[in-house]
Amino acid sequence: MRSCLSAIIVMAVSIAGMVSPSQAEPGRLVIGGGAVSPDNAEVWQALIAGLPDPEHDTIAVIAAASGEPVASFESFRDTMAAYGVDRSRIVLIRAAIIDDDTTPDDESQWNSGGTDPANQAMIQAAGGIWFTGGDQARTAQVLFDDQGAPTPLLQAVRQRFDQGAVVGGSSAGAAIQPETMIVRGDGLTALLDPVPAVPGPADMETGALILAPGAGFFPFGLIDQHFDRQARLGRLVRATLRSEAHRFGYGIDENTALIVDVDEGKARVVGKGGVTVIDDVDAEQTGSPNDFPASGLRLSLAASGDQIDLATGWVTPAPFRTAVSMPRPDDTEPRLVEQGALVPSRTLVEHIDADLIGGRLALIRLWTVGPDHRALELRLTRRPETRAWFGRAENGDGGMTVDSLDLAITPGRVQFDAVQP
Repeated sequence: MRSCLSAIIVMAVSIAGMVSPSQAEPGRLVIGGGAVSPDNAEVWQALIAGLPDPEHDTIAVIAAASGEPVASFESFRDTMAAYGVDRSRIVLIRAAIIDDDTTPDDESQWNSGGTDPANQAMIQAAGGIWFTGGDQARTAQVLFDDQGAPTPLLQAVRQRFDQGAVVGGSSAGAAIQPETMIVRGDGLTALLDPVPAVPGPADMETGALILAPGAGFFPFGLIDQHFDRQARLGRLVRATLRSEAHRFGYGIDENTALIVDVDEGKARVVGKGGVTVIDDVDAEQTGSPNDFPASGLRLSLAASGDQIDLATGWVTPAPFRTAVSMPRPDDTEPRLVEQGALVPSRTLVEHIDADLIGGRLALIRLWTVGPDHRALELRLTRRPETRAWFGRAENGDGGMTVDSLDLAITPGRVQFDAVQP
C-alpha cells in the first residue's frame, strides 16, 4: 500500500492540472469532520436533500478507507434508513484494500475496484456518493493508479458530481475531497520537521506532514478533520502555507460538517462544533526551508449556522447570533500558556473566548515543547477588523463566531535547568 501511495505523491505536481473537473452545475458537497453521530440530523438531512431526486436516487458508498469496509457500509445504510431512505437505495462499491474480517469474503480481492466496470455503472446511476472514514491513503489507492492518474472510478464520480450528484464523506472521506489531500502529520511534528520533498514509506510513520493529490471535488483550499479532538491546527497551517494554489485551509470539528455549494462558492456550517478558517494571503515567512517563523496569517472561527464565503474566507454569523462588545485591551502583559499535564487544559477556542474576546488581552501566547528541546510559540492577536458574535440555535448547537484574528508561529528552543536545593 505504501509504495503505491508514494507513487501517487511523486506524481502530485504533474497531476495537479488534471484534478479540477469542469463545473457546469456541480452538486452539493457534505464534508464531515469525523465521528458524525447518527442522530446529527442536520448533516444527514443535508446529504439527502442534496440528491437530485431525494425520493428515489441511490447513494453509492465507497468504503475503501475503512479497515472493515462492509461493516462501515452497513453502518451508513442503517443511518440512512433511520432518515427514511430505503435500504435498497444504498449500494456498496466493491473497492477495498484490506479484508473485512467481519465477513466471510476476502474484500482485499476488491483492490482492482478502481477499474471495475460494474462499479462505474453503479456510480453513473447514483444520485449521491459517500466516502467513509478510515485511512485516506487506502481510498487514494482506488482513486488513482500506480502512475498517479485518476482511475475510471474517480472519473465516474467526478462526472456525476458535475452532473449534479451530491458527494460527501466524513473523516478520511473528508480528507480526500480537496485538490490537495493531507495524508499524514501530527500537529506538532508537522510544524517542527521539514516536509519530505518526495515522501517514501518510512516518512509515513514519522509524524511529518505528507501531502498528495486529492479527488478534486472541493477547489477552494485544503481540508483537515477531527480538528478539535486531535489538535491539528499546526498541520493545517503548514499544509496551507505549502500550497501555492490555495490560500485557505478549513479545519472541521468532529460531529460537524461543511455544506458546500460549489457553484456559488459558499459554505454553511452544521453540527455540534465549528470550522476553523486559515487564510495565508498576507502571511510572511522567513524560515526557509522550514517555512517558519510565519506571521500575518488570518484565523477565523465559524460555528453552526454560519456562512463562509469561500472566495474571501469571510464568515457571516448565523441570524440568531448577536455581536459581542469586546473589552478594550489594557496593558496586561500576555502570559505564556504552556500546553502540558500540569496546567489546566483548554482548547484553542476556549483561550480565544476567555482572553481575547471576553478578556482584556490584545494578544495571547501559547507554547508547546517538542523533542530535542524544540518549542513552538503561537501568538494570536486582535486585528482592528476583528469581530465576534455569540448565540446558540434552538437545538443548542453553535456558540462563538470570530472573524479575523492574527496568527503568528515562531520556533524556538527550551533548556530545562534544575534548581539546586
